[in-house]
Amino acid sequence: AFLTYQVHPWIAAGTPGGFFASIFICGVLVAFIGLVFEYFFLRRVYHAEELMQLVLTLAAVLIIRDLTKLIWGLDDVTVVLDNVHDAHNASAVLRSADGFGIGRVALLYTEHPTPAISKGVSGYTRKWMTIDQYDDTASCVATLRARGEQIVATHVEPGARSHLEIDWTHPVAVVLGNEHEGCTPAMRAAADATVAIPMQGMAQSFNVSVAGAIILAELFRQRAKQGMYQPEWNTTKETLYRSWLARETLA
Repeated sequence: AFLTYQVHPWIAAGTPGGFFASIFICGVLVAFIGLVFEYFFLRRVYHAEELMQLVLTLAAVLIIRDLTKLIWGLDDVTVVLDNVHDAHNASAVLRSADGFGIGRVALLYTEHPTPAISKGVSGYTRKWMTIDQYDDTASCVATLRARGEQIVATHVEPGARSHLEIDWTHPVAVVLGNEHEGCTPAMRAAADATVAIPMQGMAQSFNVSVAGAIILAELFRQRAKQGMYQPEWNTTKETLYRSWLARETLA
């Protein structure tokens, strides 16, 4: 999917056959990469004992997966959980954030205990994410401002803009509020904008984890359209990668 987004703008973007051509070319490219991997790595693994074959193959798959996430992932987006009470919801948000290439989540809990993140519900993504924890709004906001991120709080209130009207291509912190009260007054006061998802039925809002996924999908759509999911390596990702290596080495 990532390769298709990269190749599509270069191959007759906007034409009827451009998308299908990019799918075909990406399939060929993946096959070529697979052949190279087979020739230079897997053939050597085949000579090892069966258990070692399994271990080395699994390790290679995990390394490739994590490097892909790191290279294509975003380092200018933070998802903030503002007193989200239910552990299942908080865990599901982590999974959605990871799925859209967002590797930083801030847990802000000033009125409720910080919930335990479920490994299963979060898709075991917490291990590869940077998770900041705060017990006061001011510190959280100061950190987000220091990274140059615009603060957008999700809250159902008069004057809240549709999430479709927001330009998500700039550095941004997406704040998801409590299931019942929404974002705290302190966070709403600090936010640059408040947004809500237009509802077409009788319910006032979506579940917080669903709302988070919908907003992050729009963020992904806008950024992918602008070509912002390009393979990129920078000092931030280098630091994160080295921290992963250090942690796994110690483990």
